[in-house]
Amino acid sequence: MIKNTPLCKALLVVCLLMLPTTCIFSSNFDSSNFFIDEKQCLQHNEGLQDAAIEYTLTDDDYALVGNDGFGNFDIREGYDDETVTVRLAKINKILLHNFPDYKKGQEVAVSYKVWKPGDDVFVMNVIHDGAKYILKQ
Repeated sequence: MIKNTPLCKALLVVCLLMLPTTCIFSSNFDSSNFFIDEKQCLQHNEGLQDAAIEYTLTDDDYALVGNDGFGNFDIREGYDDETVTVRLAKINKILLHNFPDYKKGQEVAVSYKVWKPGDDVFVMNVIHDGAKYILKQ
């Protein structure tokens, strides 16, 4: 229960601004009897990350996975990076290396250069499953 004082009201406003709208509030909306089900809010927020992050591979990223010759993935038929599975594995290695603190649920939209022949840029949308990145469905 929050006490009905000016300081508490100010802190309540700050806290409300920081909570996602999906938290569950219980109230008669009498400011002397207003409370937030904090446990449910914390459980809801557990494991949530920011919205999808956009990331573009760099020359260092391509070098990390052995593609430093041309700084792209060669997706021509018969070449190493032809399949999405191979590219996902390389992107996984890059993201886990560059962003070790990302947690389960973090989404990343990864832009990467390809040769097909001809230059192009593809985007792979992935989500962290707690141990690795998987394709976002």
